[in-house]
Amino acid sequence: MYITTEMTEADILATNLSIFQECLTPLIYHKSLQALTPTSGNNTTSKSASKPPKPAKSAKSIKHSKSTSTSTSTTKSPSPQTPPITTTTTPNPPLSVSELTDFITYLTTELFPFLPAHLKSLTYPPPPPPTLLPASEEADRLPLQTLPLSYTESLVGYGLVNDDDDAQRILKQAVESYIGEATRPPPVWSSTKKEGCEICERTGGNLTYHHLIPRSTHAKVLKRNWHPEHMLNSVAWLCRPCHSTVHKVADNETLAREYYTVEKLLERDDVQKWAAYISKQRWHGPKLG
Repeated sequence: MYITTEMTEADILATNLSIFQECLTPLIYHKSLQALTPTSGNNTTSKSASKPPKPAKSAKSIKHSKSTSTSTSTTKSPSPQTPPITTTTTPNPPLSVSELTDFITYLTTELFPFLPAHLKSLTYPPPPPPTLLPASEEADRLPLQTLPLSYTESLVGYGLVNDDDDAQRILKQAVESYIGEATRPPPVWSSTKKEGCEICERTGGNLTYHHLIPRSTHAKVLKRNWHPEHMLNSVAWLCRPCHSTVHKVADNETLAREYYTVEKLLERDDVQKWAAYISKQRWHGPKLG
């Protein structure tokens, strides 16, 4: 994730929260598929397992399942972070898609605040060592003694993991993936070519690339700190009529300062009206292929 000059600290945290959830999602999803296969000794009959836990109730729900179970059960040895969990050989009811989504969202809101501050605020370019170490080392340095009890209890209660070690492995994998995504550099802009014009959305003709921050303004952009250097070569892929129109609606300095993304260009009424018109016209330029 790379920042623009308009992004606040709150924007960065909100973006990184979403990135972290995207990294956690496939790990929990695949664990939920594995949990559908009954394995003796690692499934619970808790009624509450049919719905995602709530932050204030997750630990209580699991303890209640222990005290009311009438099945022959075995109790795991308590870990420093997790109370003993009563399990049976009865498989968990599978989570529906909406329940799984809610559950992953809940885990994200429990885990993201737990991350060290320097990880929660990651951007591109990332801070140099020793502020940020390689992802695997950062994962190994997590303060697991402060890991929320609700995280491990919820995973064990759903039969997704067997113990603390399993839960911590998932967390470390998610954190390693998150660090890579949050500090990923911007794409090589020439490799981002679209199939259609990014303003009128017509397809089938040749596209040109429009420098969203015109090259003639780069020195001034850096001097006045309008945008970070890695944004200078960002481009939009436009048909020739739309490209010409963009340069008619504003001068290069205004484009660089105020309309440096396609989304910002499309906020202009004149660009919206143009796009509505040209999108209905046949593409008369040379055809691709």
